[in-house]
Amino acid sequence: MTCAFEQASVYRTMILMGLVFAFWLAQGGGPDRAARLNAEGISLSERGRLTEAAARFRRAIQEDPNCVDARSNLGVVLRQQKDFAGAIKVFEGALELRPRDPRILSNLALALQGVGRLAEALADMEQASQLAPRDAKIRRNLAVLLTEVGNLEQAEQEIQTALQVQPNSAEAFKIMGLLRSRQKRPLESIQEYQRSLRLAPRQADAHFELGRLYQAVGNAEKAVGEFRTAVVLDPSCFEYELGLANALLKLNDLPKAEVHFRRVSKARPSSGEAHRGLGLALFRRGDLDGAIEQLQMALELLPNDNVSRYNLARALQRAGREEDAAAMLQTFQQANQRARNAELARATTNRANDLIKSGDIEQGALKLQEALRLNPEDGVAHYNYGVVLFVQQNLGDAIVQFRTALRLKPDQPNAHYYLGRALLANEQPAAAVESLQTATHLLPNDARAHNALAVALAKTKDFAGAAIELQAARRLEPENQTYRDNWFCVDRRGEGCALQP
Repeated sequence: MTCAFEQASVYRTMILMGLVFAFWLAQGGGPDRAARLNAEGISLSERGRLTEAAARFRRAIQEDPNCVDARSNLGVVLRQQKDFAGAIKVFEGALELRPRDPRILSNLALALQGVGRLAEALADMEQASQLAPRDAKIRRNLAVLLTEVGNLEQAEQEIQTALQVQPNSAEAFKIMGLLRSRQKRPLESIQEYQRSLRLAPRQADAHFELGRLYQAVGNAEKAVGEFRTAVVLDPSCFEYELGLANALLKLNDLPKAEVHFRRVSKARPSSGEAHRGLGLALFRRGDLDGAIEQLQMALELLPNDNVSRYNLARALQRAGREEDAAAMLQTFQQANQRARNAELARATTNRANDLIKSGDIEQGALKLQEALRLNPEDGVAHYNYGVVLFVQQNLGDAIVQFRTALRLKPDQPNAHYYLGRALLANEQPAAAVESLQTATHLLPNDARAHNALAVALAKTKDFAGAAIELQAARRLEPENQTYRDNWFCVDRRGEGCALQP
């Protein structure tokens, strides 16, 4: 009886499973349903309904975990919602399924840019550009990243290439405007933004940037006009309204400035800039209590803002609160001194670099020590001093400097490379591998990084990994004799030969 009961249960279970499967098929489950959900998500995102779009894309992924398009689209929506960490995770998952998709690589790069990981973003965008050399959008994105890291010459080349592919691209002229602004050529920058707006007049961000440029050249009235247009085109962007409020403040139009500052501070209570601007407007019209309140809020949100600190000291003094004013003024002076020290440290570091380039290593090292006394938090100075110590074979101190540099400024690919080199020279190959793997990820086209990683891997007996890295190095620099010798040495598993990093 028991066995008969069990057999009947099995049959009933099979029938129920069949009914469920038939229902699932009727509903169009799996890839077909995922495709429909993905299409719905695209439609919702195009109408600005990003939360609903994200939900559709997630359901599509549940229906078909291999639906790369839904993963990619979800990443785009998350990036638009400023959830950069979430977008990075989604794009990385999409790349596992489609590793050489240039658009996914490009979108991953933009998400990495959002969290300040510029070196990684640049590496991924360059790879995307290599995979799709005629994709004007990727070229433009690459130009933006190159501009952000200060490689202005290559950025201009990328924009020109993008314009060859799409000669009437409003976006390309806008990026050229950004580039000219970074080159300290504001009048040419204004012309580029105007060209962009003639092609596409309803670009709120272009009007905003044009407003900032007019403000920089002293044309406050035109700045107000451009900021106002930006606000009309995109009323939800508090940054545009903040720009308008600041421009009105410069014109001393206090009532209108105050209205806009209040609107921004209400919509974005965490905007220290809005509280600061409102505090300045209130101070100018004599509302000392209001000014003090707003400037104190600004300092809570922007603890390093000396403009707020100085004007709060003035407001406190005018309100008769002499002791509080004196304390705030002292804090302002101390912060101002730190800022001057940081500026002097940068100048001293530049002088040190000039000495080192001319061959005067000792004097250069002394200047870098001086820079670090002025500003111990200067990650670039720590890196440069580390390089000097590495050249002088002072490996232990060099490692300390490189690690300090990376703690202060993690996005330094060359610091990862030289840290790896120093660890390798200090007979710490396993630790060197970790640093050099990061370096090759950030510098995928740097043959020296691949070669150094190959040497480190070989020293840990990972000869297969070393061979892969040497293949990459030789592909990038096929005539390099060191890489060729290392290749043969790895092939012999290091017997009777010496590897050169």
